Amino acid sequence: MTEQIRATVSVLLASSLVWVALGIGFAARALAETPTQRASVETCIDKERDWAERVDACRAAAEQGDALAQTLFGFIHERGLGVPEDDAEAVRWYRAAAEQGFPNAQHDIGRLYELGQGVPKDYEEAVRWFRLAAEQGFALAQSQLGAMYYQGHGVAQDYEEALRWLRLAAEQGERRAQYNMGVMHEKAQGVARDYGKAVHWYRLAAAGGRGHVGAVYNLASMYSRGHGVPQDQVEAVRWCRLAAERGLPGAQLHLGIRYLRGHGVGRDLGLAYKWLHLGVMNSGEGEAELTKTRKALQDQMTSEDVAEAERLALEWTGKRRGSRERK
Repeated sequence: MTEQIRATVSVLLASSLVWVALGIGFAARALAETPTQRASVETCIDKERDWAERVDACRAAAEQGDALAQTLFGFIHERGLGVPEDDAEAVRWYRAAAEQGFPNAQHDIGRLYELGQGVPKDYEEAVRWFRLAAEQGFALAQSQLGAMYYQGHGVAQDYEEALRWLRLAAEQGERRAQYNMGVMHEKAQGVARDYGKAVHWYRLAAAGGRGHVGAVYNLASMYSRGHGVPQDQVEAVRWCRLAAERGLPGAQLHLGIRYLRGHGVGRDLGLAYKWLHLGVMNSGEGEAELTKTRKALQDQMTSEDVAEAERLALEWTGKRRGSRERK
């Protein structure tokens, strides 16, 4: 495979949440050997072409038995990209590739069995497919298999076995596995409690602009409590703000309370109201007390200040929505 094709495959795989962590080595192995199949796969992954042409090319390669094309064609049907959404059709194509031993597809069909999407929910069947992909070294499947052991879904709950699979995935850079490794070290699940190691794994998971938001928020908690790091409320606010800006309701509520109390940050009722307002709006049920706190804040603010805080919250929501639509 040429470097140009490798780069194109890499861009395609990184363009979707489902494919974020996939390496191009698997894609390289799956590309068809015949020039005709190769041309079809190249058209399928060419983002400059319209979806109708890409769908036709992908179908042609999938029907000739190319595992990568079959997996992509399954994804196209799952997400409704150029075709109507059709989970049953997604399962059919994922299964065709999975039965050839393609780990990407084995992970995806396992995911659909776990969710009950296009097939009846079946944790044991999900575990079976995750294991097949995980044993080939596929990081996403290792992470999912670890999570199944952690939760006791489809297998007996076993923290040590969860830790084993999560570590394999985490060492390949899989962020959810790194986050879960941090949680298990923090909570002493399957391993001795070690706050330093928890911070280590949270930092790895949180690294970069698209780091795991749960790890970002947990780092705020570690700094706030002085667990594994020197206690530092200013640094706690920094991490909390990063998670709040990513849209995590708990972090938004926490940041609002910090502004209300002046804890690690200057007291600011306007910003307290803004973040509490966002947190309450985004958190759903069970936030009655925080809703009362937000209303109590209104009694300490002028109507103009409340309106400005709500404007800032609405502006933040609009910017975030626009950012998501551009991705």
